[in-house]
Amino acid sequence: MKTHFLLRLALCCLAFVTTSAIAQAKRAPKLTLPTEQHKRLDALAGVWEVAVKFKVGPGKFQNGTTTCTAKWILDGKFLQQEYKSRLNGRPFTVLQMLGYDAAKQQFIKVYFNSLETAPMHNVGTLSNDGKAITHLGEHLDMATQKLVKLRTVYTFTDKDHFLLEWFQTGADGQEERVVTLAHTRRKR
Repeated sequence: MKTHFLLRLALCCLAFVTTSAIAQAKRAPKLTLPTEQHKRLDALAGVWEVAVKFKVGPGKFQNGTTTCTAKWILDGKFLQQEYKSRLNGRPFTVLQMLGYDAAKQQFIKVYFNSLETAPMHNVGTLSNDGKAITHLGEHLDMATQKLVKLRTVYTFTDKDHFLLEWFQTGADGQEERVVTLAHTRRKR
């Protein structure tokens, strides 16, 4: 008897939430895609060869390569970037979701990788000249296991090249570049 009551309660809650979501969707203004901001992100869509340089210790950097496949998902609202490579001899995958939050009028980026369990969420703006998107947020520094400030910058060079740089703020308040990803569009 108790199980039936809980099941009915759960179904009623689900029906309420669904009905509420449908009502909100009907009241929400229609978003015409692509927006100008989504068109800017479209420059990142495609298949890319990526030269990577990343910090591995004080004053020490390592170089590598990866590929990036970027495609629109969820009816063109988000650009999914998938990076596949090897790190210390093991497969390493990064997923980034890029989009534009029309309500808050800011670019968003959510980052996941195959080594960590916590996602990273950053928000950003487009430069006045339209040549760069800068995201701000925090991430877990693997060396110190502490949250640190992070600034990432997408710089649009031309239709076949863009740069993604990560700048981390240390405990001393100084910012330093910790990752550089130079993207070149793969030729068909």
